[in-house]
Amino acid sequence: MGYLRTHELQPLFIALTHGHFDHVSGLSEMIKAFPSCPIAIHKNDADCIGPTSSVRQSKSLEQMGLIQFLPAVSNLPAATWYLQDGMTLDSIIPDTLGSKSLSEWQVIHTPGHSGGSVCFFNETEKILLSGDTVFFHSCGRTDLYGGSETDMEASLRKLMKKIPENVLVYPGHDTAGFLFGDNF
Repeated sequence: MGYLRTHELQPLFIALTHGHFDHVSGLSEMIKAFPSCPIAIHKNDADCIGPTSSVRQSKSLEQMGLIQFLPAVSNLPAATWYLQDGMTLDSIIPDTLGSKSLSEWQVIHTPGHSGGSVCFFNETEKILLSGDTVFFHSCGRTDLYGGSETDMEASLRKLMKKIPENVLVYPGHDTAGFLFGDNF
């Protein structure tokens, strides 16, 4: 029996669905292991990472009574790329890496859970990586710093227009692999 050791794998990039502490706390370790790996996040959540990340992170952590996690999200590596609505993931890495399959992944800006929340949609594979925007029979919370119930409602309407019912949804937490159409 064999296994691949971490140093035998090289991620092409790190694409973040949003900047909340539970989605970025391992970023420093990832960059320590893969120092040349680009980091992509929507510009509206860019201050959740980088050298001053503790300022933004403390606002949500204080709200949740989890300020003890602040050291894990302080002085994080900064973004090297900004995700934008409608772009495809092949924009992040050079074409020379044979990134044809990355061109099938589209970024959908879905503010609401945070101002910079995004989903990644692959129409060919019928997959939606929804981060904390869509959960099984639910959506992400909007009461944390940078969240907005109005924006979340608009983002859910946007997804309902764009995503076919037969797409499998993989959220950032809980039940995964449910059909988008069965969710609403």
